[in-house]
Amino acid sequence: MGINSFFKKEHNVDEKSYVDKMAEIEAVAMEEPGHDQETEEEKTRKRLEEFDKKRHEAEQEKIETEQNKDQEEADRQKEILKAIESETDSAEEQTQETMVIGKGTELTGNLNSEEAIELLGTVYGNITSKADIKLLGKVRGDVCGLGVEVSSSSIQGNITADKKITVDSSSTIIGNISAEEIIVNGKIKGNLKAAESIQIKENTVFIGNASAKVISVAPGAVIRGKVEITTDHKEDQIFSAITVENNISVGERRKPDGFSIPIQ
Repeated sequence: MGINSFFKKEHNVDEKSYVDKMAEIEAVAMEEPGHDQETEEEKTRKRLEEFDKKRHEAEQEKIETEQNKDQEEADRQKEILKAIESETDSAEEQTQETMVIGKGTELTGNLNSEEAIELLGTVYGNITSKADIKLLGKVRGDVCGLGVEVSSSSIQGNITADKKITVDSSSTIIGNISAEEIIVNGKIKGNLKAAESIQIKENTVFIGNASAKVISVAPGAVIRGKVEITTDHKEDQIFSAITVENNISVGERRKPDGFSIPIQ
């Protein structure tokens, strides 16, 4: 016996009543809380959660895209700045070109330049530059530059630089040398004066006086003159702490009782 026949027999109902009863039961089941309504609410909740998840993922993707764009823009700006700096350096190099006086060239008269100077020839006159000067020739006059390098040269005149002066072992200088830092290794007749340091290397033959805060002399160097280590302190400040007790006069000695007697 099927479930429907058993239900009809048990409840003593005909076919029409059975259909109506089943419809009534289904209607009541649909109206019961937590049945299909709960299922629909669960589906709605899941759909909302899925929607929020997708919206969150979209927002994160947008943020990441914006961040990538910002990073790309920052990298592009760096590249632009780097290119500008490179062009600036190139322009400065072109601006600071070197004036070259070739070997065998002789110039008479003073030479003034904003550019660096490289001398391989001969100049009878003063040489002045706001940049560096490299001497590989002969000069009969004074030399003044930002820095001066003397190599295989003969100079009769004073050399002055704002920064450093170097003289190699195959150069001869008759004149005074003044700079912030001086390094010599040749033959020099004149005074050396540096604001900071002087290095006198092993091949140096130096006749004159040298003064600087730091002076180093290598073994083998020949020096005839006075060497003075300078200081920022004045002599009266250095010796101000040295006093003679009770101002005892020269030629007297102090007795314990306070009387003085002449020294025989």
